[in-house]
Amino acid sequence: RHEPHLSPGPRHYLGVKIEITPMTSAEEENREMRIYAASSWRNERYPRVVRALKDAGFEVYDFRNPSDEGAAFNWQQVNPSWNGGSDMVVSADSFIEGMKSTIAQRGFASDFAGMKWADVGVLVLPCGKSAHMEAGYFAGANKPLHILLEYTFRPELIYSLATCHKTTTDLIE
Repeated sequence: RHEPHLSPGPRHYLGVKIEITPMTSAEEENREMRIYAASSWRNERYPRVVRALKDAGFEVYDFRNPSDEGAAFNWQQVNPSWNGGSDMVVSADSFIEGMKSTIAQRGFASDFAGMKWADVGVLVLPCGKSAHMEAGYFAGANKPLHILLEYTFRPELIYSLATCHKTTTDLIE
């Protein structure tokens, strides 16, 4: 069984304090597997995947509804003209300034804490660059990474880093 990579105590991510409390060995043995579901705001099947994983008894970090109220992040919160669509393009300077905003820093801190909290990452296709960066975190941290494939998609060789590739939500065993 994979051990979480979190040590107890306060942590600060981009100015946001996150308190990590250690579990007792009894709590650790009896807890459900924790999953970080990575995808896109535009992915229509993402909510169904999260619901299916929760219904199967897993604890799931849902970036759309994180436990830290108000931490769900969308680029329109930084600039209302940034629609977040696949055609959205901004200047590098605007992006760098947007990343410095309090809401962006809080959203990142929440998502990164969720990634560290999770035992397993699940990449739900289709998704964009951020979700693929999150998947890379799981591969680099030697945490299991599962990819929930679409029935047809563009093949990617680096998906070989994943522990498992499936097309249905029964991917976590």
